[in-house]
Amino acid sequence: MTPPIAFIFTALLLESAQAESPLNVEGRFNADVHFERTATTPSASELQRFTDTINRVRKSEFCPLEVVIAVGHAEASEGNQQETQELSMKRAQYIDHILKAEGIPSSAIMVEHKGATQPIVSAPDQRNARVELEFIGSAYPSSPCTIPVGAKGFRLRTP
Repeated sequence: MTPPIAFIFTALLLESAQAESPLNVEGRFNADVHFERTATTPSASELQRFTDTINRVRKSEFCPLEVVIAVGHAEASEGNQQETQELSMKRAQYIDHILKAEGIPSSAIMVEHKGATQPIVSAPDQRNARVELEFIGSAYPSSPCTIPVGAKGFRLRTP
């Protein structure tokens, strides 16, 4: 069997024309969900963008889905260390809930929270208030596959 080839796909790539092409390789897809100041749930438009991302992953040949890693973050100006840790945890837990509601098995979801310890912008900026997601799946070039539509379209790799 041909070994899988690793690629990292970003949300920007999926916005492009390549979004419609199948992923017949071991794949990693990264996306962020952003939050308003001190919010533990994303805005309606951000939630829609997130569910659209899930649907793009579901429609690709990004299978079987192995794991989704959700890492919550906060902006330092949202509180002290304890408050930002709690806020980032609540954000990650909310995204965990949405992933499960979208049919991703809980055994495939890993949730972490970092508080305000890993900003993406050094100055106080609300872009730091986010949950980073990494969808990890695989498909082998010698045997392309599609994610079944049942159970919201996700299945796990079996050993």
